[in-house]
Amino acid sequence: MTHALGKDMHEKSITAGQEVAVATTILEAPAMKVFGIRAYGKAPKGFYGIDSIMEVLASNVDKNLLKRIHSFKKKGKGKGRVVKKGEKEKGNEEKPETKKKANDFEDFKKVGEKVLNVRLLCHTQPAKAGVGKKKPDICEVALSGNVEQQFAFAKEKLGHEIAVSDVFTGEHFVDIRAVTKGKGMQGPVKRAGVKMHRPKAKKRRIVGSIGPWNPSTVMWQVARPGQMGYHSRTEYNKKVLKIGPAANVKEVNQVK
Repeated sequence: MTHALGKDMHEKSITAGQEVAVATTILEAPAMKVFGIRAYGKAPKGFYGIDSIMEVLASNVDKNLLKRIHSFKKKGKGKGRVVKKGEKEKGNEEKPETKKKANDFEDFKKVGEKVLNVRLLCHTQPAKAGVGKKKPDICEVALSGNVEQQFAFAKEKLGHEIAVSDVFTGEHFVDIRAVTKGKGMQGPVKRAGVKMHRPKAKKRRIVGSIGPWNPSTVMWQVARPGQMGYHSRTEYNKKVLKIGPAANVKEVNQVK
């Protein structure tokens, strides 16, 4: 964390027109890598919304991604039993080839009319950051434009990296979404800030009344015990001041 000096442009502010210090956060954001493409179409009959139709995965993936998705691992060649002369190996001759062929971009032409939108399957590269983590996180990235433009962009980026500078530039406003720290099951005192009862009360860490007899219901405004934390939260209009290489520290720590 550091601070930046700037001019206050809010007309009704006390410090309007003056130079003020604003707290800023420095983030290390390694490039994300595209390891697959997923096409979405109309959901089957009886369901609402959209559903995935087909996926195309990159031929070469990072070894750290195998710690998250095990289906990329190649099956080892196991040792079978010795087959005697004149004896058929059980189950091998009669069974047809059942190995499923991997999809490629040519298979998208078969379902081209059904595709509504295309998304990128990406994974982070925390090993490139100084956080001591190697197992990546996986997410879907939506694309703008029509389906043809989405296919063209996805084909170009499959197996390659997407840097922060490819998406954002300086002076942009972004919305930051994350998950709060989980605290598990908590009572109303810690969860909702309810005042504790006096020491002589039978129970101190409860709500005094949860509602009248009639109507016999508990309103949503009444503080109740339940899950606390691990909630999705979004902070709006965070301004990106500058994007630059991590090696150039002097641009951030300007010592006079």
